[in-house]
Amino acid sequence: MNGCSSITVQEKMEDQLCEAFEDDSIPLLNRFFEEWHQLKKPITDFEFENTNDTVRILYNVFNDFSNTEIRKYPKLFNSPYCIIQSTLKFRISSRKHLDYPLPALTIIVVDTLKDFRPAPNLLSSKIIYKNDFYDKILDDFIKSDCGEDNEKKYNDLTWRGWPRANFLEQVVHIHAALLGFSYHTLPYVSLDFNKDLSEVIIHSSLASSWTSELFALREGKWKFIKYFYTAVN
Repeated sequence: MNGCSSITVQEKMEDQLCEAFEDDSIPLLNRFFEEWHQLKKPITDFEFENTNDTVRILYNVFNDFSNTEIRKYPKLFNSPYCIIQSTLKFRISSRKHLDYPLPALTIIVVDTLKDFRPAPNLLSSKIIYKNDFYDKILDDFIKSDCGEDNEKKYNDLTWRGWPRANFLEQVVHIHAALLGFSYHTLPYVSLDFNKDLSEVIIHSSLASSWTSELFALREGKWKFIKYFYTAVN
């Protein structure tokens, strides 16, 4: 044995973030997120037009909802990069009109769109699609002790006590939650539809807030009808 040790891809990428933090280097930080950004691109017009009706509806609901959120809270979504979910859970009920909560016996479809690549048109950020591998890298980096000499500067920013999270915030908005961090820039969404896909309950969460809202399809647009549930912890 020659005593040589190998370094994993995850360790290499964590070292890349640590180096960026130690050097207080935004170009190095951007390089990390640019590599992530290049992994997966938004669905193309050709792909969208050649998928089925249900998938097109899923994209339209998500994009309409996200555009509404961007209009309401532009400062939350103005970072150079934006983390968006890469899967979308949805259910279909046998009911003509929806209420909350949906009785379990009315659910006739439970499914997940696994290769979800939305791109809301009001979003000016570069999109990066969430995955567990990168979640782990970000989590390990935030909780690490690398770059201790540089902590004081970033303790004085948004979340005191989380200097490495503050450092990441310069290029991508993440959110503090009760049990750590939520690696979504846009809210995480799941959907409940009525039987003809003309009504939808949008369940959305961002860090420690949760909302369930009813929307209905009106003249080709998903219009807000009413709130069912909102909670903030």
